[in-house]
Amino acid sequence: MGATPAGVKLWPGGIVPYEINADLGNIVAIKDAIKTIEQQTNVRFVARYLQDDYVRFSKQTLGNANSKTGRKGGRQFLNASLNDVGSIMHEICHTLGMLHEHQRDDRDASVIFHADRVTEDMDDYEKRDTGTKTEKYDFESLMHYNVGDVSNPIFESVAGIPSPANIGSKGALTITDKTLLEAIYPAAPVVRRTDGEGGAGAVIQASAISAMGVNNTAVVANAIVNASGKYQLVLWRIRDNGVVLRMPDPVGATGGKATDVQVVAVGRLYVSAMRNAAGKLLLISHGNNFDRLHDSAGLAGEASDVHIISISNDRVVTPCISGSGRVLSIIWQLRPDGSIERFFDSGTDGPKAKRVSSVLMQDDGSIQIAGILYTTPSSKLVLSTWKVDAGSITRLADSGEVMGKADFAQVVKADTGHVVVVCRDASSKLLLIPFNVSDDGVTITRLSGLEGRAGKIREVAAVSRPYGVLTAVISEKGHILLIKWAINADGALERLGDSGDQAGQGSQLSVTALPFATQATVCTAARDGSAKLLPITWDDVDGPGELDVV
Repeated sequence: MGATPAGVKLWPGGIVPYEINADLGNIVAIKDAIKTIEQQTNVRFVARYLQDDYVRFSKQTLGNANSKTGRKGGRQFLNASLNDVGSIMHEICHTLGMLHEHQRDDRDASVIFHADRVTEDMDDYEKRDTGTKTEKYDFESLMHYNVGDVSNPIFESVAGIPSPANIGSKGALTITDKTLLEAIYPAAPVVRRTDGEGGAGAVIQASAISAMGVNNTAVVANAIVNASGKYQLVLWRIRDNGVVLRMPDPVGATGGKATDVQVVAVGRLYVSAMRNAAGKLLLISHGNNFDRLHDSAGLAGEASDVHIISISNDRVVTPCISGSGRVLSIIWQLRPDGSIERFFDSGTDGPKAKRVSSVLMQDDGSIQIAGILYTTPSSKLVLSTWKVDAGSITRLADSGEVMGKADFAQVVKADTGHVVVVCRDASSKLLLIPFNVSDDGVTITRLSGLEGRAGKIREVAAVSRPYGVLTAVISEKGHILLIKWAINADGALERLGDSGDQAGQGSQLSVTALPFATQATVCTAARDGSAKLLPITWDDVDGPGELDVV
């Protein structure tokens, strides 16, 4: 095709929630139509969850006429009365926002319309003000009616070619149809798979998540503060199709009072870091069967805003804010039995700060470069680099206060080699700032003018992905939203697809990539609107919508 009506409303993220009336006898044809459109476009259909705006495939009745064009709001009917796949695709394309080709406002330059030969439904032939359109008029568009009686045709080509017999849809998307759909839905979205709703109770803090592969499946760990204010490790097994199953609690899953809880996979262990009831930094290790093994009690002092990253299969770094309000990074050695040994630290002269985040930037086996992002007492962000070797951690460089004020800041290392700071800026909007960091960590350069920006948010988390960065945000209205960002060779960020309105209210959001899974590639964890722990699995690559469609 060609065209959309002027002012048409589209489906956020290219995601169309749907239901199918049980009385339809052509469900196979409906799913084949969905499958075909998903294979040839960036649009994805998902079974309705809680969405207010959705499509219902149903029979045509007096109160339910032909499919509406675009997203109308609330429940809207899609005419699925016919049994052939092409006709159902035609109706789906109306729902996606596509206008009949022969109704575009510039048709007179390409086709002669004989109004006196139309016997019914004249409204379906009249020209409409057109919004987005392709340059070329498409006589074979899926959205073009045929001519009726070829000896007395409704349409004739102005140029005489094609003949009336060759005007009209052939039951499939044409190149121009696909071009238009790509223009209005330019990127594959993030598709919700399933969740662990009902698998866990109320929590105070749900903002720590990590994943590891175990026997060719993904095991996700949530380090939480439960309703009693105590540390607890909650485990989920993720099937390849995204199904989330709560695992039995391991021995020692629950500990004492804690805040600022974090967790990371280290080899075959999970290691949690937290601020205990005495306000001191505490690490707890969980073994291959996830039972509690050891802790670091008595080995660290007062700390807040605890973070943890793995730098090898047996060492972690815990950047935090010390009791004197400075950045302090401690290197810990993990023994095969899970015992935890404090190795060395960055000393007492770290920069003054109130928040901290970190990422492993480089690893050559004997020396690692860690990136530590901290928030100054005046709420400005600074990115710093630190060298970790066999016996010391040394500060190399920092960016200076080139990022301004922000909060909910996190730093990730992209596959392109760029380092990206993700944050909520001073105007409460999502901001992604790319940096070039030299391999030795000595040079940190902000790539000004190449930032990624989005609307107002309440909080944000991020994870590196093959295409760039995935940000998981709590929107201004309090809903969970995932946004994909590509990073090109020079570091410029470009917004790709997002998850639309597939998830409800949430807070304390975190996100992690999933190993092995092909239909569910990432997992988020949040405190839902009922204050319960809610993990959700998603496909952010290019998979289909509903899995039973394929």
